[in-house]
Amino acid sequence: MIHGAAGGVGVMAVQLAAARGATLVATASPAQHGFFRKLGAVLVASGDGLAERVRTAAPGGIDAALDLVGTDEAIDVSLALVADQARIATIVAVRRSWRPGSRFSVARRARSQAPRSATMLAWNLRGSPRRGHCTSS
Repeated sequence: MIHGAAGGVGVMAVQLAAARGATLVATASPAQHGFFRKLGAVLVASGDGLAERVRTAAPGGIDAALDLVGTDEAIDVSLALVADQARIATIVAVRRSWRPGSRFSVARRARSQAPRSATMLAWNLRGSPRRGHCTSS
């Protein structure tokens, strides 16, 4: 999952995941669906019922998540669909990661989030280059 694929960092993350052979599931505004389809992504709508739509689009499951938006929906869906919380990374939902029992990764502020996001994505996809499913908001 890549939450926030419509932004610059998200587009780069989608391209890196596609280059690794990952299956991509993305949410984006309807105006952007064509662009993401060209990258090989399967589009689903964000909002209520997102987790169920992602399950339908990716019946094989979700292996990793990269959150670039920090919404409760992004984190909640990631936590619901990714079995190993250590394979969930965020660059923006820092407070959610401080909760007791949270095991997901947080990128601390950097001059540019792009390199750190790319590193986190590569780490999350390592070992499963065929099933790193991605969504955005």
